[in-house]
Amino acid sequence: MDPEVKAVVVTGAHGADISEFATGMAGPPLPMVIDALEASNKPVVAAIDGVALGGGCEVALGCHWRLASVRSQVGLPEVNLGILPGAGGTQRLPRLIGADPSVDFMCRGAPVKAAQAAKVGIFDEVVEGDNAAVVQAAVDFASRQLNVDLATRRLCNGRAKTTNPEALAAKRKEYMKLRAGEAAPQAIITCIEAAASQDFRDGMNVEGMEFGKLFRGSQSKAMQYMFFAERQCFKIPGLESKPKPLNSAGIVGAGLMGGGIAMCCAEAGMKVVLLDVDQKNLERGMKVIKQNYARSVERKSKSQEQVDKLLSNITAATSYDALSQCDIVVEAVFENMDLKKKIFATLDQVCKPGSILASNTSYLNIDEIAGATKRPQDVIGCHFFSPANVMRLLENVRGPRTSPDTIATAMAFGSKLKKVTCLVGNCSGFIANRVMGVSGFPYLLHKGLLPHEIDDAAEAYGMRMGPSRMNDLVGIDLFGRERAKAGLAQPDKNVFDAMYKAERFGQKNGKGFYKYDEKRRSSRDPDAEAIIQQVWKNIGVQQTSMDKEDVIDMLYLPVVNEGRDEEKCSVGFKCLEEGMAIRPSDIDVCCVFGPMATTGQDIAVGQCSGRAELTIGAKNGRCMECQVVDRELPDELAGSRVQSRLAVAEGRQRSIELQEAYDADVQEALQLSEHHANLVKELDRLQADLAAERHHTAEVEENLRSVRSHKAQVHESARQAAVHLTTLRRRAAEKERHEDLQWIYSEDCALPSSRLPEASDELRRAFRTELEEAFSGA
Repeated sequence: MDPEVKAVVVTGAHGADISEFATGMAGPPLPMVIDALEASNKPVVAAIDGVALGGGCEVALGCHWRLASVRSQVGLPEVNLGILPGAGGTQRLPRLIGADPSVDFMCRGAPVKAAQAAKVGIFDEVVEGDNAAVVQAAVDFASRQLNVDLATRRLCNGRAKTTNPEALAAKRKEYMKLRAGEAAPQAIITCIEAAASQDFRDGMNVEGMEFGKLFRGSQSKAMQYMFFAERQCFKIPGLESKPKPLNSAGIVGAGLMGGGIAMCCAEAGMKVVLLDVDQKNLERGMKVIKQNYARSVERKSKSQEQVDKLLSNITAATSYDALSQCDIVVEAVFENMDLKKKIFATLDQVCKPGSILASNTSYLNIDEIAGATKRPQDVIGCHFFSPANVMRLLENVRGPRTSPDTIATAMAFGSKLKKVTCLVGNCSGFIANRVMGVSGFPYLLHKGLLPHEIDDAAEAYGMRMGPSRMNDLVGIDLFGRERAKAGLAQPDKNVFDAMYKAERFGQKNGKGFYKYDEKRRSSRDPDAEAIIQQVWKNIGVQQTSMDKEDVIDMLYLPVVNEGRDEEKCSVGFKCLEEGMAIRPSDIDVCCVFGPMATTGQDIAVGQCSGRAELTIGAKNGRCMECQVVDRELPDELAGSRVQSRLAVAEGRQRSIELQEAYDADVQEALQLSEHHANLVKELDRLQADLAAERHHTAEVEENLRSVRSHKAQVHESARQAAVHLTTLRRRAAEKERHEDLQWIYSEDCALPSSRLPEASDELRRAFRTELEEAFSGA
């Protein structure tokens, strides 16, 4: 590092690019960059102005200090993509603020404002001003830290603080319920447990392993697909018009839906007029709004000051004149065409020119409603889902005479309300209700399953709520009233009609498929179950039970496979063919954020998506894994019936081909499985023979070792015997020689010297010396 540099200030633009997950990340791995920042021997200060999410937040955690502007937000939202913070976030954040608060921070995945982040210890200072002011404040701050021991500021040192293991276990159970069916929250808690019990590097290894499992899983891919699909909804091909101003909104109808829409508009900063011609209904509606906000204060999701400000944005009225200056008016009365047409005729006379006139109808014809006005170009459907202040989807329903300005303004309205907004065509049920209208809930309910049994299966699968609870939330009277008026109700044979007749409308009056207490907590209701069982008796059905997996198949596979004609085409493909949806991914968005209300888990098996996932086979009544057709369908499908039909025909043909290929693969797999079983048996036999042979070989080797040992002993004995024999032979030879010399000596001594051979004196002395040596040696 440059010796002239005394400290470092880091500022940036954004976190990780999600598209890089599929294409590979550019540049050095982010964890290495963060490690280098943290290991720096010079002070490193993060200067944040705006939003620091994901990788941006993790970079900030790697710095020694963090400063932010008042308007800044920080967060680790990876859980919403089915993954976890993979650059040390699960290890550094718990070491900074503690394990328990880190669970909520990462498992909720919501951005946190600067003041709140500073309160828990993420930011060291919060600065007034823009980006330049924050950077300058960071430079000044860094200059005061030149003599600080940086080891005390490195989060990789030490372990996370936690209250106790039981607290984390309780958090795990909490998020099993809050984010049922999702793998990422549980993996995040596993990493946080490692941060509290292991060294940093060991914890990073746990983070890496858990990230890899999630990244390779199908759930994260589905959630990332939905991330892009959600943003794609706002792109309307060929729409160049600019939206009109949206500062005020009028809501006609103070019921459950109207009150929810009013809350959405107030929270978006709009001035709201809530109108109901019935004073009692209006008072009741305002009371419900206040109760909802009181619960928010009780849950501490809003302060009383915030609630007071929101309520000040809502004005109650009984006269249509109060709507005269509203930029947009949303009609939210019950589903009655005559009533809606009457209301729109009145709005046409009262509202200012250019005001957007929207209907919150769930299925009625927008064109017919627009016909009640002299300005059909300003009329559009704005289909909210109940409760409007909770559900994220908004379907904007265009009519043939709806102007581009109106469409652009309605899309901006959804964006302002922070709704996932899709533009759809005008047909019965539009997209979400039409596609989900073929679900198997009514079938199961009339085949002997109680509401809680169906809901338990759906919620275990990952749904926020089961279909019974969803009907209670929306209101059983929504369609029951119209069926009764049309003379279609059969309360003795139809469970829904029986519930409506018994005035069991759902949450709105405290009783539906379940009963509800004052806090809208549900519980089983013997009275509701008695009504259902009476209908069963009337139609000859016995109560039954079913595996949860079978319940899920019957609930949701009809959405994919059942058609409205003999061709059995997916309803999603029909929506494309008829031009009701702009693109396939819009249908997925409507299903996931609308009636299914799930968290992004891959639930609509065979969804008609941008990647056109098609269900291509079933075995034993269960859907097998989908095959993926990587073919983007053109946006022009919405406007070209011919292209739509061609695309659908290609899709059907491709589905047939895939079915045939699947059947062949299954047959081949069965043959391979049988062959594999035979190979396993043969392998077992060979392994047994090998074990026996190894045992025999071991015995032979042991015998051989014994023989060799005995042979060595024999050789040693033979050697010793040979040595002994040699010794004996030498001694015998020496003894014999000794005897010979002794005899010679004795004979020599007995002879007179005159008789000795004549020899020289030298020889005689030598001979005598030899004799003496021999005798002395003996």
